[in-house]
This record gives sequence, structure tokens and C-alpha cells, in this order.
Amino acid sequence: MSTLYACISLVSALQVESVELVLRFSVATFDCIIFAAIFAHIINKQRQALVHLANTDELTGALNRKPLKTKLELSVYEYQQQQIPASLLLIDIDFFKMVNDNFGHIMGDQLLNKFSQHIQKKIRKDDLLFRFGGEEFLILLPNTQFESAAIVAEDLCSIGVADLRQADTLDTWLKTCDNLLYTAKNAGRNCVVACA
Repeated sequence: MSTLYACISLVSALQVESVELVLRFSVATFDCIIFAAIFAHIINKQRQALVHLANTDELTGALNRKPLKTKLELSVYEYQQQQIPASLLLIDIDFFKMVNDNFGHIMGDQLLNKFSQHIQKKIRKDDLLFRFGGEEFLILLPNTQFESAAIVAEDLCSIGVADLRQADTLDTWLKTCDNLLYTAKNAGRNCVVACA
């Protein structure tokens, strides 16, 4: 409606007396506004699709490493400023290399995909699953204390569980979790090693 008033005001200011000219100008202006709105909607959808593609591992559907640093740094900041807890689970698929060696990489890719789907079903909506590398996955459990994170981990595979501590930086938090994962693997695999 405001567009129509603007057109009438413009025509009045220019002292145009032809009603047909006013109508044509109004329709053309309205068409431009509709086109711009549709174009903006399409561009926004394409931008969202590109962001999703840039942040998602194509094979597993988990997040890739691109958004990892930002999400973990946010967790560290929230803990240091507001004591909002968070935990990390670092998962390694036991004996994955044997699957590739004995059954081929296509079977290995299928295993990675199925494993990712299984994890996605087990975690909460706000938890974030990242493909950390190869057959390693990292789960960020925001607003989760150590005890709850250990319960989630018990339902999965070889996992290192590290609670976020006040002195932790992004690097020390990840390093702790990585060390715990390798302790789990050295302890016979298919187990959870945790540190609060």
C-alpha cells in the first residue's frame, strides 16, 4: 500500500495527469518489488545451502572441521565467563583399517556413514557431531557435566571423555581428550576412559 501512495505522490509532484501512465508506473514498481523479494529469497536459500555444504562432511553427514574451532572456542568462552559446562567425546572406530584392507574402501565408507547415522540417533539435538579425521569423530556435548558425558560415551565405542575445566584452552581440551582416547585404545579397545 505504501508503494501505491509513493507512486501517487510522485505523479502528483510531477503533475502528471494521465491515469494510464500512473497505473503503468505503479504496476512496474510493484513488479520490481515482487521480483526483488523473490530474488532475495532464492539467494538466501542458495547461501544457506552453500554454508551447509561448506560445513558438512559429504560422506558421513557430520560436521567437518571448518566449524569445529568456532564451536569449541565458544564453549571455552561460555565456561570461563558463565561456568556453562561442556564435554568432548573423541571416538575412534576400532580396527577400521582392517575393514578397508579386507573388504575395500567402499565398505569402509559405508561403515563410516552408518556409524555417523548411529551416533546422530544417540545424541541430543543440541549436541554436535564432527568428523575429526579418518575414522575419528568428535562429539561436543554443550551444557553437559562429566557424569552425563560418561553415560553417553558408555553406549558407543573406544572413547576419550574430557570435561571442560577452568584452565583449559581449546588446544589443551582437545589434547586431553585425544590422550584419553589413546589410553582407551591401549586398554583393549571398546572402552571409555574419562577424566573430570
